[in-house]
Amino acid sequence: MKEFKVNDYISLLLINEETIIYVNNNRFLQCKFLLLNIPIEEISSFDDIKSVDEAAEKLDKSLEPFEGRVNKIPPDVEFWGHCSNLQVWYEHNHDTRLLHRNLAFPLLKKLSDVGDPLARRVFKDEIIKRIKEGTPIVLVYLIIENYFKYFKKEELKILIKDSSIHLLEKLQNVLKINTTDEILIFIYDVLFDIESDIDLLKTMFYLSEIDFIKNLLHLVNLSEHDLDFKEKIQEICNKLKDSGKKLSEDFYDTVFKLFMFDSDIILYELISLEFHEYLKKEEFLILFNEPTSKLRSNLLSIAKNKAGKYRTNRRYLYEQLFTFLVILCKNIGKVQVFQFLIRIEREIKGRLEKGMRDELNYLKHEASQYYLEKKELEEYILEFLEVLKE
Repeated sequence: MKEFKVNDYISLLLINEETIIYVNNNRFLQCKFLLLNIPIEEISSFDDIKSVDEAAEKLDKSLEPFEGRVNKIPPDVEFWGHCSNLQVWYEHNHDTRLLHRNLAFPLLKKLSDVGDPLARRVFKDEIIKRIKEGTPIVLVYLIIENYFKYFKKEELKILIKDSSIHLLEKLQNVLKINTTDEILIFIYDVLFDIESDIDLLKTMFYLSEIDFIKNLLHLVNLSEHDLDFKEKIQEICNKLKDSGKKLSEDFYDTVFKLFMFDSDIILYELISLEFHEYLKKEEFLILFNEPTSKLRSNLLSIAKNKAGKYRTNRRYLYEQLFTFLVILCKNIGKVQVFQFLIRIEREIKGRLEKGMRDELNYLKHEASQYYLEKKELEEYILEFLEVLKE
């Protein structure tokens, strides 16, 4: 048996050719294999890495096992590799970038629990650091393993509105790789905190950072697994409108730029969440006529009826499109909108005609709530149909 003592709290023992980590003299974890070896003399060259996983090209991965390969590392050599890694980790203030997340965070938490003053001091800071610098996989791990529970409610709100963390952007990336219940519930809780705290809402919206609004809209689009997401974001937007607070010019400028330059997906969410209410009348003219504006091309993309692309159904997609066309008519006049419809290619015209007839039929038989009066929407759709025949 061999033993190596890292500090007063951590020691490693080689028992029956297996490396065991002990914390405060109690068995903590058996090391399965030596994933990466961190040379102490080269540690300064890794200052720019975000984690061991992202450092794969810089660090020596030759020790990582893979299917069909026999691990030829002698147990005592592997033992000293683990000892070296943990020594480096301790000497660099428990920097979780230097160990795999499956070891770094549980070990740091255990050390904090047994009274290690360094671990207690850096525990939350390390979580925040990895949220800021980590990959979506790291954030998924932190959410699923419930590491956010160690933050008080007010601390979580600080994380949400910290512009250096970009939490909503990171959650958007998380949804692209993981939509388990734990992830969805966590994101919903974040949205709930924004909606339920007027001061937090003011911070996020009234100061208006384009990334926040854009990523909020992306969350709507990526959240088809949980319809409450859209409802919650709709509540956030409604509370924003009903708050009676004067919005900053930056906010209006942000909304205008999203309409002007962003993607058709963002345009669809802007329309469906009624962000057009934040546009000034003269801005509609700019959006529709400025050569650099993407509004026309994005409207054509929506008109192509790729409903799955926008995480919705065909009828609702067209309802939002027709409503926005009416809003354009009211702000820039019917002539320009009609000319736009006349120039649409025949295939898209056919789809729009069918969509308009279906919408008229729906309006006659359903008592849904609309942004426009049903009668007004019907009258405009009938006019649109006449124009599409030209």
